[in-house]
Amino acid sequence: MKKTIIIFFLVATAVLNATSPTYKNVTKLYVATFDRAPSAAGLRYWVDDSNLDLEGIAKSFFDQDETKRKYPSDASIGDFISAVYINLFDRFPDDEGYRYWYNEISSGRIDQSAFILATINGSGGDDALVLAQKTDAAFDEISGKLAPSQLDLPGYSLPTNKQGLSDRNYALLGDARYEVFENKLEFGIQKYNYYWYQAEDLSPSTPSPQACANGYTLFPEDENQKKLLGIHSYHCYKESFIKSKEKRFEQNTNHHMQVAVVLWTTPEFYRDPGCEGFCFPLQEKHLMEGCYPTASHYDDYEDWIRFTAYRFGKYIDHYIVWNEVDSTNWADSSTTRYTKEVMSKDIKFHMNRSFDIYANLLKRTINSVNSIDKTCLDYSGKCKNLVYVPIDRGWYSQDPIVNRYEDQDRSLRIRWQNMNLLDYIWERLGLKYTWSIAVHPYGRVYEDSSNSLRFSTLKDLSAYQKEQIDIRKSKHRSWLSYPQSRLFASEQNVNDPNNYEAKAKFICESYDVSMQMPEIIAISHNHFQDYTKRDDDGSSYHHMLPSTVREDLSNADKYSTFRAYMSTATSVWNRDDDHYCCDNYGLGCKLSW
Repeated sequence: MKKTIIIFFLVATAVLNATSPTYKNVTKLYVATFDRAPSAAGLRYWVDDSNLDLEGIAKSFFDQDETKRKYPSDASIGDFISAVYINLFDRFPDDEGYRYWYNEISSGRIDQSAFILATINGSGGDDALVLAQKTDAAFDEISGKLAPSQLDLPGYSLPTNKQGLSDRNYALLGDARYEVFENKLEFGIQKYNYYWYQAEDLSPSTPSPQACANGYTLFPEDENQKKLLGIHSYHCYKESFIKSKEKRFEQNTNHHMQVAVVLWTTPEFYRDPGCEGFCFPLQEKHLMEGCYPTASHYDDYEDWIRFTAYRFGKYIDHYIVWNEVDSTNWADSSTTRYTKEVMSKDIKFHMNRSFDIYANLLKRTINSVNSIDKTCLDYSGKCKNLVYVPIDRGWYSQDPIVNRYEDQDRSLRIRWQNMNLLDYIWERLGLKYTWSIAVHPYGRVYEDSSNSLRFSTLKDLSAYQKEQIDIRKSKHRSWLSYPQSRLFASEQNVNDPNNYEAKAKFICESYDVSMQMPEIIAISHNHFQDYTKRDDDGSSYHHMLPSTVREDLSNADKYSTFRAYMSTATSVWNRDDDHYCCDNYGLGCKLSW
């Protein structure tokens, strides 16, 4: 009797209470009713366009031709009950459950759609596990074609469109430009380089309050704020830096674009004095952006992250902790010169030392962001930010290899390879800390490469992450519910200057790959528009539009790259046939449900 009362209560709840449809609960309806995954277009229709609650969708399923074929009017109630149990749980109903549901349906107290919802809602134990596995499998088939904001990553806010931008024209903040970003291109995210040494460039920290120079502000304000926020020392941060970031981030928020920041560039007075920096061929200046802080200044780095989360936490959703591990040029962690002698003798030691420093900074970032963002509900209703380990192109070889170039007057450089770094991060952080991956798949999407990640081979990186998650995860959770499953393609380009057709094709193909992979939450190509004005067309490798395009983008549509961006708007991709990517490459064309 007790069991019957409980079941009836679930039935009543399913019938009387309107439930908002989500991609996941409608997928369960497909599994229960049709024993199959939905199409992406069909799922989008029921969730986004039907204007029905979940109960209304369940009823509408029984008006569909597929349902009438699967459950003809002359089929028995018993066969219907058994079919739904098999679809959901891979088993027949027990005798008591069978009799109860048979009586409820045959008496007319409930209809078939209410029975399905109540059976789903009442599942528990092994049944709930089987249903979760079936739902995950069905959802994984099509989730890459859905808006990332609809994909389950509990506690996290994802961009409304996977297409984003990295726009080096930081000075261009006009409303007209951002109206195009929001309404015509429908970008979901903007990535910024966030330079520590630009904000703290005058003087190092002090253990007690200091008098900051004109144009600088003291942080923390006093001992109370210092204790409240867990700050170690007092710092003077540049006011112009703070105001410019506030203005840019606010513009993003006003136009419904998430913000990602790349954290790097240690101030000179916090660096290891022996850090050599890096130099590309033909460059005269050695750049110091990749120098880590010394161990004695890790607390200053942590203070910088806590200040960032405190001051800009209501804007920033994504933190990328810089470490372009593809080359020691980008992350010089010691005073040791990587000569041939060092390579042959101590390479593993120095590699692990570099990784250990980075893992320490990564953990400090995660802890600081999560600690400061406790009041995030006051900002936007979300309580977590994604923190990323950035990796470059090298992947397949697990052995450190000699870099492709060498300064004549400096040390030989080494490529550590990304698999080595991720092995180390999994060992040190595992699932205990929440982290994701930012990747740079430069080169043509389907270009063959024996040792580099391209968009078409990101599945190999994803398979590696899935394997690591599966080893450690709870059996009741999907691997996609862990932040470690997620990838942000935060920097890439086809590296073909002035060939806008090749770049437009890259935009179409890379977005198509991202829509096939639920793991990819966003992409931002380097860069949306050239800012160097290095010749009459503003040509450079890393841009999608030349500098001659106006700030308001009013003359941008003459470039195929801009038209390709228009194709990736969520209101266009897979919803319309009349756009650049569909016309030229058969990608993103309208799907029928």
